[in-house]
Amino acid sequence: MHFFFFRASFFIFLFFAITLQSVLAQPSRVASYLAKMDSTLAFRQASWSFCLLSGQNCQLIQQFNSQKSLVPASVVKMFTTSAAIALLGDTFRFKTRLFVDGKISPEGILNGDLIVKGGGDPVLGSLNGGGQMREPLVRELVKEIRLAGINKIKGKVLVDISYFEDEPVPAHWIWYDLGNYYAPPIMALNIAENQYEVFFKPGFKAGDSTKILYTQPVVPGLKLINHTTTAIGGGDQTFIPGPPHAMEKHIYGKMPVGDSFRIKGSIPRPELFFLQLLKEELKVQSIMFEETGQYYAPSKPINTNSYTTLYTHYSPMLSDICRYANYTSHNLAAECILRTLGAEIRKNGSTAAGLEIVNKFVQSRMLNASGFKLVDGSGLSKYNLVNAAQLASYLGNIIQEPWFKKFYGTLPYSGKGGTLEKFCNGTMAEGRVVAKSGSMERIKGYAGYLRDAQDKLNPFAVLVNNHDVPNREVVKWLEGLMEVCME
Repeated sequence: MHFFFFRASFFIFLFFAITLQSVLAQPSRVASYLAKMDSTLAFRQASWSFCLLSGQNCQLIQQFNSQKSLVPASVVKMFTTSAAIALLGDTFRFKTRLFVDGKISPEGILNGDLIVKGGGDPVLGSLNGGGQMREPLVRELVKEIRLAGINKIKGKVLVDISYFEDEPVPAHWIWYDLGNYYAPPIMALNIAENQYEVFFKPGFKAGDSTKILYTQPVVPGLKLINHTTTAIGGGDQTFIPGPPHAMEKHIYGKMPVGDSFRIKGSIPRPELFFLQLLKEELKVQSIMFEETGQYYAPSKPINTNSYTTLYTHYSPMLSDICRYANYTSHNLAAECILRTLGAEIRKNGSTAAGLEIVNKFVQSRMLNASGFKLVDGSGLSKYNLVNAAQLASYLGNIIQEPWFKKFYGTLPYSGKGGTLEKFCNGTMAEGRVVAKSGSMERIKGYAGYLRDAQDKLNPFAVLVNNHDVPNREVVKWLEGLMEVCME
């Protein structure tokens, strides 16, 4: 009996000793790699932060400067999308509605106004995120008007954008970004991601001027003034700064020698562009209207409670749009989701209201929120601040939430797709890093989960700011870090 007890105790001790050794061996290897990283030129002058937790109990496995607040860039989208899925539900859909104010006569005359009320859909008129292209969408809306028996509108054709505030972009976005395709107006009525393309004819040698050939689509009233020149190589170095609503845009920068070149900009007044498309399609389908269309801003919201709903267009499910936001790092989608949180929960479709909701939600699931700061929903602002420990603790604490699987399904896998398509490709970490990336000039970061050999999720975050080498060099070291964490 004593021999059996001794033998059993010995094997129990041996099991825990081996387990402890395997657990401690990984932190030792990771710590060595982190020290090596910190001594390199890429990281020596940088500010950076790393944290890796156990997915079972959120216990610390390894860290480096994990309490240092840094700019997370698009990693912020994880906070916005996870809060939205939890609070609005993964099946939530944005609604774009057609209303009529007045009676439809037997002859098909609408004696009143036709109103299109935007509901913040970020993929309206876009195939991305599971949506529908611009032209078929507008045809569908006008078809519904005709099916209602309307062949003449004896009133105004209006768009109502009061679901969101009238401030077109978050206050902390910088001048350099505004006007570019990745910083469009965040409107209650968006169309085709609020983007247009400009096609150029570059010069034959460095320094030559370029020529604008055409834009697609044609945006009525948009005036482009070209200051760009030709360069030898270097890719796209152009930008289109300017106020979000300004119809005159100046294009600066350089583009490479070639037969043609294409860049993207943001449509200044997407609601008016939508109205123009709608009017054109009304004419195509022989529906007459008399008065010039107008739009209503939030200062003059339309009370549609007594109006007749003609048609409601539903967006793809929120989980699909969140996946699009996280896979492609889509700023418009993230900001529309943020404002929609405010609109649905606080009846206030502003960035500020959305941030109050997300901040409260995230900080209640974070180990320590000291120094944490969010100023937008997409991470485009450099005023956002978070540290790696906060990110990892949040990601660890939400694993047991009932909505977690839906959120987890919105994140890309390393080497498989989205912004992680080339990350860790061809390494042992391929397909085992499930995360959101963040990238700006001299900023790089990743946060998400490392799937271990037992398929358990270990939350991690790594943020790098102010490095003095190209982002691709930083990425190589971070890929190596992911591999070491997997060993």
